[in-house]
Amino acid sequence: MLIEWVYEIDLDHEVFHVDSNPIFNLRNMPDEDLFIQGISFDKYGHRAHHESLPEEYRYNWKAAPLAPCSTSLEVYDLHCAPIALLEVDQLLELPSSLTPREHSRAHFFNAFVGTAMRTFTLGHELRRLEIAQEVADMPESLTGLGRDLVAFAFGPMVFMNVPVEPPKISSTWEGDLRASYLAHFKLPPIGQISLPKPQEGKDTSGDMTWLHKSVCFHIALHLDAEPNLKAAIGELVQFVKQDTVKPDLDRGPVVYGVVTSLFHCALVKIDISRDYTFHHTPALQLLPSFNATSPSTTGLTALIRLGCSLPCPDMLAQLIERCAPLQSLAQSLAGLSGRTRLDGMPTEMIAHIGTYLTDPMDLAHFALTGRHVKASISSTSSDPLRWPHVEGARLAVPIEPLDLHYADLELWTSTFRAEDSKGSLVVQVGAEPSYSVGEFDKKSFESTLGLVEFTLRCSLGKR
Repeated sequence: MLIEWVYEIDLDHEVFHVDSNPIFNLRNMPDEDLFIQGISFDKYGHRAHHESLPEEYRYNWKAAPLAPCSTSLEVYDLHCAPIALLEVDQLLELPSSLTPREHSRAHFFNAFVGTAMRTFTLGHELRRLEIAQEVADMPESLTGLGRDLVAFAFGPMVFMNVPVEPPKISSTWEGDLRASYLAHFKLPPIGQISLPKPQEGKDTSGDMTWLHKSVCFHIALHLDAEPNLKAAIGELVQFVKQDTVKPDLDRGPVVYGVVTSLFHCALVKIDISRDYTFHHTPALQLLPSFNATSPSTTGLTALIRLGCSLPCPDMLAQLIERCAPLQSLAQSLAGLSGRTRLDGMPTEMIAHIGTYLTDPMDLAHFALTGRHVKASISSTSSDPLRWPHVEGARLAVPIEPLDLHYADLELWTSTFRAEDSKGSLVVQVGAEPSYSVGEFDKKSFESTLGLVEFTLRCSLGKR
């Protein structure tokens, strides 16, 4: 028996569902012909109403926001700057145009998010998020998604196979012999690097946590309503005030906040040294609409710009933390004594050498040859690990796709001119890389955002 559609009647919200997704307004159903024509798919392949369906027949179950907490509004009014509302570039004190590195990270981020948007979980649960009035009403699958999304924007965008087991190094290995050995050591691949873990801090399992030494994350709903946005920012500022008075914490004179509802986000800059005076952006669209015409949103780009402007986020340390073999190797080398020839080399020269190592594993091995080398690579603003990487290739320049099966593919696919140890190549990442013929090396990486699981596929093309 062929079942073309599955119907559900939701009397609680007066919505008519097709294939588990809301479609029609149960109070005003269309006639038979318009009913058939009105059932279609959105741009990400989920069941949805056709874009030509008149507004009066479409479902609308968006919940009205709850009244904001008066105490949080008082905190907002107490600490906000005279001109509190700023654009992203003004808040971060950056040029209005993106740098090449920001541009590359933004394109990779868009493809990563677009791939997640293709999953049934997001296609179904984001629509259900529309009826949530408070965070406690959020679908369980989405509660960790916002945190992971922001953390991914800040950390190394590295997708690669990693060694099974590190080499055993004798304590007698010293100096240049150690550097030479590490430069040529290779092991068979397994799996890929996972997403970062939240920073230690208060309420790491709830809606408020530190994702970085100087970035606090807060999840709140209905940020498109100004009173609710102000209340959410007030809650964030109050949390930061309580957390930064601890004597064992030094988060610096300025910290940032990210408030998100998944539909929207806002960046907050808090000056601790000026009695927690803050500025913030408007509510920016975060996740793309299901009827998007572009994979980019102002919110996704803002997260990338904030991540690239953070004071020396140690990408190398994060890479080592997420890769068990590198952790073991670092522990083995930690006990070795003696200086190497690299210890006397200027920091700028070591950092420049690091830019030629396109494989993150090679870069990590080089960094682990000595503390001076590791510090030189990690402390520079040109940290090569801030670029996206796939299987030893650094994704340097986003380019126009050479082949698209259909127009909407660009919503979850990005194409790059990349560099690896052998030279230049084309790399495409996303849910369905379009290269299907010729000499293309295909890779798949199982990924997660919160409880949302999906596969990021990559095609490494001809040189």
